[in-house]
Amino acid sequence: MSEYLRYLLRNSVWLFRQERDGYRRIIESYESEVTREVIPHAADRQQMLQQSVNNYKKANDELEAAVEQREAEVASLKERLQKVNMMAR
Repeated sequence: MSEYLRYLLRNSVWLFRQERDGYRRIIESYESEVTREVIPHAADRQQMLQQSVNNYKKANDELEAAVEQREAEVASLKERLQKVNMMAR
C-alpha cells in the first residue's frame, strides 16, 4: 500500500510540474507577443500569470515535502516491522 501511495504522490508531483511548465510556456509566449505589440494592461495580466506560476511552484514544493515525509515514515515503519519480526523469531 505504501508503494501505491508513493506512486500516487510522485504522479501528482509530476502532473503539477507538467502543468506549471505549461503555464510557464504560456507566459513566455505571451511575453514574446507583448514585446512585438503593445497591449494595454499587459503588465497586469503578466503579473497575474506569474503569480499563478508562483502558486503552482509553492504547491509543488509542498507536495514534494509531503512525499519526502511519507517516504521517511515508510522507512521508519519498515525498520520497526523488521525489529518486530526479529523479536518474534
